[in-house]
Amino acid sequence: MNPKAIGERLVLLRTAFGLRSSEVADLLGVDRAYYNRFEHGKRMVSDSVAVLLVDRFGVTLDWLILGRSNTLTVDLAEKLRAAMDEPPPVG
Repeated sequence: MNPKAIGERLVLLRTAFGLRSSEVADLLGVDRAYYNRFEHGKRMVSDSVAVLLVDRFGVTLDWLILGRSNTLTVDLAEKLRAAMDEPPPVG
C-alpha cells in the first residue's frame, strides 16, 4: 500500500470525472486540505474516505489500494483509461 501510488490513482479518478480536487473533497464531505494530502501521497487514504470513494465513484478497494483494474466495471475502466491521456483539472 503505497500512498504515492494511491494519490496518483485519485488524480486519475478525478480527471476521469472532470473534477477539481476541491470538488471531490466537497462531494465526499471532507476538508479540502485533508483530501489534498491523499492526492499528493503525503497521507494514506483513510478507511472512511476510501468507502466514500467506492460509494460515490464506483471504484473498488482493489483498484484504489492495490491498482487492480480487473475488478472495475468495463465502463469505469474505459473512462479511467481515457483519462490517462488528459491533463487533470487544476485545483
